[in-house]
Amino acid sequence: MSRPRILVVDDEQHIVSLLSMTLRKEGYEIVSANSGEKALALLGVFEFKMVITDHTMPGMDGLELSTLIDDSLPVLMITSRPQILKERVHRLTDVIHKPFSPRDVAAKVRDIIGPGDEPKEQTT
Repeated sequence: MSRPRILVVDDEQHIVSLLSMTLRKEGYEIVSANSGEKALALLGVFEFKMVITDHTMPGMDGLELSTLIDDSLPVLMITSRPQILKERVHRLTDVIHKPFSPRDVAAKVRDIIGPGDEPKEQTT
């Protein structure tokens, strides 16, 4: 069985690394992009179960990116802007405010798309 694939989009590499490491441990396959433009290109190549994007990025920001993503794909936005609320941005599945806990993000992902593929135990 394949692992659910998530696209993580952020221009800050340490955020991408932190989220990728956390979500891989939870059984998800992670693909990352450092811009909205690169994310759109990846969305044309791979099938994803979810997109996690930062709000503020150079060029195309996370809100603009979210409007270009198919409505059936869940979008979780991470932002330091408290005025970004999912109730006001109807395209977003949910919003997590910075600073955030990687565990909280993983829990939110599980709530939205379900658990990742559990690693298989090896028998000897």
